Amino acid sequence: MRKAELLLKRSRWIVPVVILVGVAIGTVASQGTSQDQPRQIKITVKNIAERFSVLDLKHQRSRVQITLRNDYSKPITAFAIGKGDSHIKVDIAGTGEVIAPGSTRVEEVTLPPAIVTANRPDSREYVLSILAVVFDDETGDGNTDVVKEILNSRRKGKQEKSVTYSDPDDYRAVFKINDDEASVIVRGQMTPMQREHSKLYLLYYGNRQKLVEDRAIEDRTVFSPPPLPILSPSGEPPAPPFASLACEADAVVVATVRSKASQLTEEEAFIFTDYEMTVEEILKNNPASPITLQGSIMVTRPSGAVEIEGHKIKVVESLFAPLKGGHRYLLFLDFNHSLGTYRAFRSKGSFEIRGNRIIKLTMEYLPQEIENGADPNSVLNEAKASIAACK
Repeated sequence: MRKAELLLKRSRWIVPVVILVGVAIGTVASQGTSQDQPRQIKITVKNIAERFSVLDLKHQRSRVQITLRNDYSKPITAFAIGKGDSHIKVDIAGTGEVIAPGSTRVEEVTLPPAIVTANRPDSREYVLSILAVVFDDETGDGNTDVVKEILNSRRKGKQEKSVTYSDPDDYRAVFKINDDEASVIVRGQMTPMQREHSKLYLLYYGNRQKLVEDRAIEDRTVFSPPPLPILSPSGEPPAPPFASLACEADAVVVATVRSKASQLTEEEAFIFTDYEMTVEEILKNNPASPITLQGSIMVTRPSGAVEIEGHKIKVVESLFAPLKGGHRYLLFLDFNHSLGTYRAFRSKGSFEIRGNRIIKLTMEYLPQEIENGADPNSVLNEAKASIAACK
């Protein structure tokens, strides 16, 4: 295993080894005005962490899904993907999971709105980079500065709380699933919509062990621990996420849960829940399928509980708390064109409106005003302002 070498100067990236590993070309439908035209986008992936191999690249609208394989001899606990002038870090240390040698990981990257929509039907190349990986022994490969950045964020994170609530009861109420909330199901039986939604969670959560053993069904609760918090260079929590969420989400609504149904994925490795919701306020409408006030939408999210032959099986995903029947939520949503349904758009894009407070639905660390239970009106106004700024 070669040691990572200094590949960067302070503000410019010098890449001595670049491997072209995949190209995907797709047509992205315009979501702007009627003057906008579809744009052909050529996605190129360059690999600086040479043995974190790209096996597959799928591109649809603003989403790029990359399948990566660990061809190193050590387990990977973090990696970074560059897009444009920025990069995203994925750190799974402390979650109980690693990317073992020979195993794969599917990651999704969202393209900037300016890349997806153009006022002319020309083509454009967009380059993603596999910048760096960090191993379980805290060595790394690829861009040394990015490796150091990941390790420094991890060490700072150990000194911070990744879950803070102004009232401890908020935490217990948000993430707790009561036994009477479990959906009674029969193994292998699901609706066509559930079968399609199930495929989303195979993509995001990989090949985990089955939750149900063939020889015996037992009560079981699986909790996915939270990630370490990501801090800004100043050591402060990140700015409110509305700016990017507002522009990239297909719809933003305030809605109340009318009914819900949880289900095992086809591989029986995860549980998701489909929520039928009544829309009370539309902050951003979906031009592809306009939402109506007091109308119903279907939203699918990770987490949930099922009952099989009298036994309760629960999965609580720390980034996506389950929704409660009759409760009101502010939701940033992604539209599924083939089904006409929605899914949660990023883990920081869901909030419960509880009285005069906003309650986060993720264990990620958010700005202090939200951690303390911000005023719903101020949060809604900020979201509306961010949405207006996208136009």
